[in-house]
Amino acid sequence: MAPDLKLTPLPFHDALRGALRDLEPGLWSWYASDGFGKKYADDVRLELLRSTYRMPREQHALVYDIVDEIREAFGISAPATLYQAQEDGPMNAGLVFVPGELHVVFRGPIQAKLTEPELRALLGHELAHHKLWMDRDGEYRITGTLIDETAARGGSPSHVHSALRFRLWTEIYADRAGLLACDDLAAAVACLVKVGTGLDRVDGAAYLEQAAEAIGAKDTKSEGHTHPASFILASALKSWVSGGDFAEIERLVEGPVEIDGLDLVQQRALTQTTRRLVDAILAPPLLRTDATLAHARRFFPDYAPTAAGESLDLTGATESVAEYVAYVLLDFAMTDHEIEDVALAHVAALSKTLGIKPSFRKIAKKELKLSVAALSDLEGRGFSLDTEPPPAVAQTEPAS
Repeated sequence: MAPDLKLTPLPFHDALRGALRDLEPGLWSWYASDGFGKKYADDVRLELLRSTYRMPREQHALVYDIVDEIREAFGISAPATLYQAQEDGPMNAGLVFVPGELHVVFRGPIQAKLTEPELRALLGHELAHHKLWMDRDGEYRITGTLIDETAARGGSPSHVHSALRFRLWTEIYADRAGLLACDDLAAAVACLVKVGTGLDRVDGAAYLEQAAEAIGAKDTKSEGHTHPASFILASALKSWVSGGDFAEIERLVEGPVEIDGLDLVQQRALTQTTRRLVDAILAPPLLRTDATLAHARRFFPDYAPTAAGESLDLTGATESVAEYVAYVLLDFAMTDHEIEDVALAHVAALSKTLGIKPSFRKIAKKELKLSVAALSDLEGRGFSLDTEPPPAVAQTEPAS
C-alpha cells in the first residue's frame, strides 16, 4: 500500500463544523458544554453489562491483540473492552463512545464469518470513529451530535441533508482506517459487503468491478439516481488507494447541487455565489440607485458595492440553480422602474456571460412575455452599458 496514505478528516467534516459554529453558535456552545460526565459513563457501562456478553481478554486474545495493534497505529491510548450483543439481529459491529475508553460491540455471527484481514478492517473502521470523535478536542463529535439531533427534531431539509452526508463521509473516513488496518483493499471491501449482506464468502475485487460498472453505466432514464451506499463506499476506497479524482467521489456522495437538496455547506457556498452575483449586477455605476442598493441589502444587510472580483462561471449548474440565478437577475432588473430598460439589457447580457442564458431566456419569456428577438437584442445591447445606455427595450410579444 502507498506509504503516503494518511487518515485525516475529510473536507466536508471541516466545512460542516465551520458552518455549524458560525450559523448555530448557541447550539454549538450548548452541545459543547453537554459533556460526558460520570453519570453518562456509568449509564453506558451499565447498559453494556445488561445487554451484552463482555468478552474476556484471555479467551479472545487474537481479537484483543488486533485491537491493540490498531490502537497503537492510530495513536489511541484508551483501553479497549469488547462485547457480543445478546439480542438477535443482522451481523455488525459498533463503537459505543466514551472519552478515554474503547467499547466495541459485535452483533450476530460476525467474528465467525470474517477472515482475519476482514476482521482487521472491521476493527480499524470502528476504532476510527473513536479517533475522529476525539480529534480537535471533540469538535467532530459535537458536529455529528448537533446535526443528527437537529435533523431528528424537525430541523430544516438542509439539516437533514447535512446529517445524511456527514454520516456517509464519516463512513468513508472509517473505511479508510479499516483499509490501513488490514492493508488489503479486497479484504476491506469484502468486509463491507459481508456486513451489508450477511454472506459467508465475498470476492472484494469482483465487487469493486461491479460497483465501477454500475456507477459508470449511462442511463438517461435515471439521471441523478443515487447509487447504493455500498457502491459509493467501495468506489471511494478504491479511489483513495489509486489517487483517483476526489471530485468524482464528492459528486457520488452529494449528488448534483439542487436548490431543494442543499445541505448547510452548499447553502453557504450559494450565499457566497449570490453575493458575487449581486456585485456583478451592480458593477455598472448607473445601476447603483437607491432602489437597487436597498434591494441588495434585503439579501445582505451589510451590502456595499465592491470592485468586481473573479468573474462568475455557472456553466454546468443544475437547472434549479440556473433558474434561481435567472430570477435574481430579473428581480434586480425590475426593481427600479426609472432604469428598468437599462437594467434588463444588462442582466440579459450578464446571463450569457454567466453561462445560464437558456434559463434566463425561459424565465424572461415566462415572466415578461419577451420574444426571442427582443431577448437577443437585449443581450447584444447590454454589453455596451459601460459606454452608453442602451435604447428602450423592444416591444413584447402580443398576447395570443
